[in-house]
Amino acid sequence: MNIGRVIKGLRIESGLTQIELAGKIGMAQTSLSQIESGHKKPHERNLKLICKSFGISLAGIYILSIEESDIHDKNKKELYLLIKPTLAKIFG
Repeated sequence: MNIGRVIKGLRIESGLTQIELAGKIGMAQTSLSQIESGHKKPHERNLKLICKSFGISLAGIYILSIEESDIHDKNKKELYLLIKPTLAKIFG
């Protein structure tokens, strides 16, 4: 699960810099950088603010952060790969 990767992707897609997004949600740019790089997990309060700024639900950001390596059951992995593009369209 890589929430930082999803946050970075949403930020870039929205045309925001780290400084702009961090300022928008009231956190330090260095903290956002650490979250995006996977060195730090966001606090729930900050994650909710990030979700709100991108118009995405908490469930959506968690779903988008699931990676193939998180799924160990072969059948579930096949299903995940099948529905991942649709989930990205819904939540992305």
